[in-house]
Amino acid sequence: MTLVTSYYLQDDGELDLDEIIRSLQKQYAHVQAGFISRDSKNLKERFKTDGKSIVLHTQIAVKSIYGQLDTAIKGEAGKALKKTVDTTLPKYEKVFS
Repeated sequence: MTLVTSYYLQDDGELDLDEIIRSLQKQYAHVQAGFISRDSKNLKERFKTDGKSIVLHTQIAVKSIYGQLDTAIKGEAGKALKKTVDTTLPKYEKVFS
């Protein structure tokens, strides 16, 4: 069907319009999928970077607190605290490795 005849036949024009709309929707979906994919990758990378930073700061804070408590707590409680810190700190490194 030519452009001139489809201009005069309204039914064909509606079909052409529906086809154009579907085509535009497909193109829009492809463009959005690309944006979403990039955003997802960026979010995952930022999560890993921020997570590693948080783990490092947490380990430093725990070591600092332990150093302050180590001088104040003696005996069995001090040994239990040291054992807990020694077993817990390495677990933080496994979170984002």
